[in-house]
Amino acid sequence: MQVMAARAGFALDLAVHADRPALAGDGVVTYRELEERVAERAVVLAGPRRVHVLVAQNTADFIVEYLACLRLGHVVALVSACCADQIRALYGDADDLHPDLALLLPTSGSTGNPKVVRLSHRNLESNADAIVSTLALSEQDRALTTLPAAYSYGLSVINSMLTVGGTLVLTSDSVTEPALWDLARIQRVTVVPGVPYTFEMLERLGGDMLA
Repeated sequence: MQVMAARAGFALDLAVHADRPALAGDGVVTYRELEERVAERAVVLAGPRRVHVLVAQNTADFIVEYLACLRLGHVVALVSACCADQIRALYGDADDLHPDLALLLPTSGSTGNPKVVRLSHRNLESNADAIVSTLALSEQDRALTTLPAAYSYGLSVINSMLTVGGTLVLTSDSVTEPALWDLARIQRVTVVPGVPYTFEMLERLGGDMLA
């Protein structure tokens, strides 16, 4: 009999952050409300442990599904819409899943075939804790979801903000779109994640987007 690993803490008692805003953008979802939605979804998803292939999106529905799967000990395979069927074909059988396995994260491999990194609940939690510590994040922080949730960086933003009780400001807008910066101002965003190219591009634009 396999012994299940401890779950990532940020996926468990979300209500500990009470009525603080968890998700913002098109309306506000508090941590208490997020806990209720995750608990309801977990009832639906309960059953034998298996791989759940989720098309990663910066939406409330995706975050609810992701957290419910982690809470139940299912394995989450994050994909973009283009390769969901390929991942399902590779990981549809749960018979030999390692008990510590929590997440299958896609990578940009050197061939056309999908490749994944296998991460445990401890991996996810320690990564989120390290980000919180390094950046001195607090429950007062509000982060834009400017990166795809199917990427390790984008997912780390989600995990770290939920860990600390901060707010995820949900958006799919590009950093080159004025609407994103309007949203950032309205939502009093304090964290704008990006790769070096993102900030190089903003610098070339002369900072007009931020004015």
